[in-house]
Amino acid sequence: MLRKLLLSSVTATAMIGSALAADLPSRRPPPVVPVVPVFTWTGFYLGVDGGYGWQNIRETGIFGGLPFYQLNYRASGPVGGGHVGFNWQVSQFVFGMEGDVLYSGMRVTGPANTLLFNNPVWRSGVEGSIRGRIGVAFDRFLAYATGGVAFETFRLRETFLFTPGLVDTFTPSRAGLTVGGGVEYAFTNNWLGRVEGRYSDFGTFNNASIVAPGLFYRQRVTETKITGGISYRFDYAAPAPVVARY
Repeated sequence: MLRKLLLSSVTATAMIGSALAADLPSRRPPPVVPVVPVFTWTGFYLGVDGGYGWQNIRETGIFGGLPFYQLNYRASGPVGGGHVGFNWQVSQFVFGMEGDVLYSGMRVTGPANTLLFNNPVWRSGVEGSIRGRIGVAFDRFLAYATGGVAFETFRLRETFLFTPGLVDTFTPSRAGLTVGGGVEYAFTNNWLGRVEGRYSDFGTFNNASIVAPGLFYRQRVTETKITGGISYRFDYAAPAPVVARY
């Protein structure tokens, strides 16, 4: 009888101890939960561009305040250079500023004017822009619109067939509006690729002839170009949002 009582007491004590032990906090470390960083477009970046461009030039000869001839010609050629900018992503939207500097190889020899027997030779030089950007991000894919101010230096030579030794030469620099858009993809967290198209309008400007006093050449210039580029995005100091997967 005593043995049965002792066995019952030991069994009850063990059961109570096990129940109390189950209620005690575990000393084992918590399970490791992997986190996957969400890509963000926020950050500074710089890169290189290259592509092709076209310029439409409408030239009007003005003499005595009256137009007396008009020529239309198109310059074309490669463009290439670099860009730098900053993006800030808010939810799915990306806002940014960007500047670029490109060397333009667009040039053309225009048609001869039968009135003055002059032949325009047109080419572009260095161009650049300062633009805002706004886009919609789909993880690593970004579609964006851009717009701002463009700057460009042109070179115009007017040669005269009846006086080949006399040449009017001008190097006007112009500012105008530029708008466009493109798509961009992040191949890694730092390397980005893009394709962009832009239209620029440099307005109308006059150049006074030295060879023929009283003669003005009036140019109206618009430009379209398509470029591709590679950028390197620097990691931003602000922590990127993370999503935990359980």
